[in-house]
Amino acid sequence: MSSAPSPNTYLYEQLGKKTSLENQVDLMWSAILCYDFPVQENYLLFIRDRINQQTPVSPDIMVKQLQNFNPFTIIIIMENQRADYASQGSIWELAVTELTQYLDIELNSAIPRPKFQIGLVAIGLYVRFYRREGPGSPEDYPGTGGKVYQIRDDKVEVQDILSKIKGETKKK
Repeated sequence: MSSAPSPNTYLYEQLGKKTSLENQVDLMWSAILCYDFPVQENYLLFIRDRINQQTPVSPDIMVKQLQNFNPFTIIIIMENQRADYASQGSIWELAVTELTQYLDIELNSAIPRPKFQIGLVAIGLYVRFYRREGPGSPEDYPGTGGKVYQIRDDKVEVQDILSKIKGETKKK
């Protein structure tokens, strides 16, 4: 009797195809982030939800946490793109520009204003981590040196970074 592949194995295979769509990137990251930011610890994942109702744009994924019974605090904002764009520098630049727009919306509408913001850009199986303090362009997340991580080959490093983000944002 053969066993069925795990959801992550299936998603890895789909993201490895040049024809995979952006929603498959969203699905993969939803699975990863739900594991690292569980609902039992007051985290919730929001897919294509507006940061505030006055803006028509919405990031692909947001991780929010209920802290001290205050409104949900945004922990991570994420912009995703389909796999076949992974080698195109212009698409990475566009994705960072979109991420910056979402970070700006949060910064200008959150009460209280966040001391720092965390952003991720994922294109297919690849991801890059960012951190920002105040307005301006996001900078590489500390310790990453601007590395683009492959989520299967660099799984341990990606998990370590997500754990650091989780630890850092508990103090947010």
